Amino acid sequence: MPLYVSQGKRITRRHVGMTLLLALNIIVSHFAAIWLRLGWEGSAGKPYDWNAGLLWLQQNWLALVVSILVYALVFYAGGMYEPSVRRRRGTVDPLPFATTAISAALVGLFFYTGSSERARMGRGLWALASFLTLIFSYLIRAFQLALIERGHFRRRAIVLADSDKAVADARLLMRRALLPLYHVLGVIRIDAPDVPPAPDSPPPPLPDVRNPDAPWPLLGPLSSLESIVQQYGAVAILVEVGRDYPTAILPRLRHLRYAGLAVLDHVALSEQLAHEIPLSHINEQWLMTAALNSAVPQIHHLKRLMDILLCLLAIPLALPLVLLGMALVKLTSAGPALYRQTRVGLGGSTFTLVKLRTMRIDAEASGAVWAASNDSRVTPVGRFLRTFRIDEIPQIWNILRGDMSWIGPRPERPEFTRQLASLIPFYEERHLVRPGLTGWAQVCYPYGASVEAAARKLQYELYYIKNMTVLLDLSILLRTCKTILVGLAHEDDNPAPDPDAIPLADLLTPPADAANAAPANDDAK
Repeated sequence: MPLYVSQGKRITRRHVGMTLLLALNIIVSHFAAIWLRLGWEGSAGKPYDWNAGLLWLQQNWLALVVSILVYALVFYAGGMYEPSVRRRRGTVDPLPFATTAISAALVGLFFYTGSSERARMGRGLWALASFLTLIFSYLIRAFQLALIERGHFRRRAIVLADSDKAVADARLLMRRALLPLYHVLGVIRIDAPDVPPAPDSPPPPLPDVRNPDAPWPLLGPLSSLESIVQQYGAVAILVEVGRDYPTAILPRLRHLRYAGLAVLDHVALSEQLAHEIPLSHINEQWLMTAALNSAVPQIHHLKRLMDILLCLLAIPLALPLVLLGMALVKLTSAGPALYRQTRVGLGGSTFTLVKLRTMRIDAEASGAVWAASNDSRVTPVGRFLRTFRIDEIPQIWNILRGDMSWIGPRPERPEFTRQLASLIPFYEERHLVRPGLTGWAQVCYPYGASVEAAARKLQYELYYIKNMTVLLDLSILLRTCKTILVGLAHEDDNPAPDPDAIPLADLLTPPADAANAAPANDDAK
C-alpha cells in the first residue's frame, strides 16, 4: 500500500519579504533615476530641481509604468523572487545581472522601436534605472543569503524513517537542496522499540541550524509522535519509509496533516527542494498518477499557439545571427554551414533537426559518438557557437514545423535513445511531450553527454512534464537567456566529484514493486 502525502506548499514570510523588497527596489530605482538624472539639469544655483522630475512624471507616466512592469515580470519569471539558492562561496550570483540585463533589453526594445513619444524613456534614465536596480538587487539577495546561511526562515521538521539508509537519503537530499527550507530537529524511527523516554530524562540537544553536517538525534518512539511535534514546535513531517512500514502511521499522519502540518515523502520533498523527480523512488503507478494530475492535455494546444507566435517574433531577430553564424562556419572550415541530423520526437517518431555545424565534416566517420567538454572534433568557431547556443537557433524552423516546441526535453539521436532506454528506467517518458529547444533540465543541469548525465536530466524532465504550466515555460525561457549571457556550462568543467551526488547505480535501479513509491499528488504543481 503506497503512502499518499501532501507537498505542503505555502506562502512563507521569506517569500513575501523577498517579493516586496525586490518590487520596492524596482520602483525606488526608477524614481531615484528620474530625480538624479533630471536634478542635475535644474536652474542655475539649484543643484536639484524637483519640479523637473514631477513634470517628467506628468508627461511620461506611461513609460515609467511600462518599465516597472517589465522588470517585475522578468524578475518573477527569472526566479528573483524565490529564496536565494545555495552556491559555492566566493562565486558571484549571476541572476541579478542576467534578469536586469534582460529587463533593460526588453525595455529598450519597447521604447526605441516605434513606441509613441508618451511611452518613451530617455536613454540616461533607462541606463541609470537599470544600474540602480542591479546594485540593489545584488545587495538584497546577498542580505537574504546571509540570513539563510545563519539559519533564519527555516521550517522546523522531523524525519520519520524506517532504516539507516532512509535517514541517509533524507540527509543527502537536504545537502543537495537548491532551497534550504527545513531545519531538521531529529529523527523518529518507526522500526525502533516502542519505549518512551523516562519522565525526568532531558531532551536530546537539537542540531545546529547553521551546520548542515550536525547529527540528527533520535527524538523518541512512534507512539510519542504527536507529543514530540508539539514539544519541539515542528511544522513538517518528512517521511522516509520503505514498503514494510506499519499501517499505524497513517492515522497519525492524517491527524497531523489536518492539524496543519506539512507531510512530505521523498518524492514530494525532492520536487520541493531540488525541483526534480528521483528515479529510484517512483514506479508505473506513480507515473500514472502524475499523468492524471499533469496539465499537459489542457495546455497542449495553447503551447502550440505560443510556439508559432514566438517563432514569428523571433525569426526577424534570429535571421541576422544565423546568417552571420553560417558565414563564420563557411569561412573557417570546409563543408556545409548547416548540419542535419535525425532526432527522436513526440511519441518516439523521428524528424530531421537543423542546426549550425560546429564540428569537422568527418567528425563521425567511425559512427555516432557523444560530444565531450573539450571535444577535438569541434572547430574554434563551433566552440563559440555552442557556448552561447547560437548553433541551436536554426531549430526555430523545426519549432515552426511542429517537430519541436520552444520548451521541452532535448531531442536525442535514435542510436543513443535505444541505448539509454535500455539502461535508464522510464527514459521513454520524455517522449510524451514535444522535445524543446530548451528545457528545465537544460537550465538546471550543465551540458553533458553520458548515461549519468542523461539519467540526472531525466529527473528534471519528469518534473517538467508533471508540473508543466505556461508560467513555468516563461521562467525557463528567461533562465535560458541567463544561460546565454553567462555561457553554457559543461558537466566536465569541474573535475572534482560532487560529494552530494546520488550514485549512478541508484539512479539506474528501478523500484522493486508498487509499494516502494508513493503516488504523485497534485499539490506538487
